[in-house]
Amino acid sequence: MSDDSYRNPRAIVPDQEDQLTSHHSESARYGRQRMSASRRRPLWPLYLLILLLALALCGSIYMDWQARQQLQDRLHHQAGTRADLDQQLNQLTQQVKQQRQQLSNLSAALQSRPEVAPEELQRLQQAGTRRDDTLQSLQQSQQALDKSIAQLRQIMTGRQEGVQKRFNDLQEGISQLSEAASSRDQRLDTLNERLGQQQSALEQLDQESSQLSTLSDQVSQLSERNRELNRQIEGLKQRQTSLEATQASIQDLINSSEVE
Repeated sequence: MSDDSYRNPRAIVPDQEDQLTSHHSESARYGRQRMSASRRRPLWPLYLLILLLALALCGSIYMDWQARQQLQDRLHHQAGTRADLDQQLNQLTQQVKQQRQQLSNLSAALQSRPEVAPEELQRLQQAGTRRDDTLQSLQQSQQALDKSIAQLRQIMTGRQEGVQKRFNDLQEGISQLSEAASSRDQRLDTLNERLGQQQSALEQLDQESSQLSTLSDQVSQLSERNRELNRQIEGLKQRQTSLEATQASIQDLINSSEVE
């Protein structure tokens, strides 16, 4: 200390201005300490908040991507199902066309089929012709026989001599007549066999008539099956319409998600 301080005791005690100055300096120092303390506060909560926001954003993006993938998978599945249904519809359409073709063929066959087959009719005509020829031959034989008998009678009445010879001739004529009669019997048996064949042909025609009735039953069954196939086609068309509506709603959802 200087000599003036010893000389002036009041110089040791600070005055009011000095106190104000010191108080102001302390306040300024305290404010600087608070500012430095506020500047030194750690920033990791802010970083953590930013990280959480980034994670939430990534999670939202991932969930949106996953939902879009699910919608696309459903769309592909619906497209595959629609393709399968289109294929089934085409197959059913082909079956219906085949059934209709078969029905038309059967109808044409039933309409064009005569009551008697042409081959059978021709065979029957040939059998009738042979029967007429046989009858004509029998008539000719009968006429020849009658003529022979008449000649024999003329011989018997006209000639009394040579009775034995004439008797032998008569025996010979009788044997000829017996042969002719046996031949006629054989021809009659043949005619009976042919008549039996004709009866068999008539029975076969009856069987063909029953087959025609069976074909008519088959036509009715095919018609019923055709109606059933038409009902199935209508059901498939309704399912296809529902699938198209579902696909349209899914496409709208995809478009709305892309807009968002």
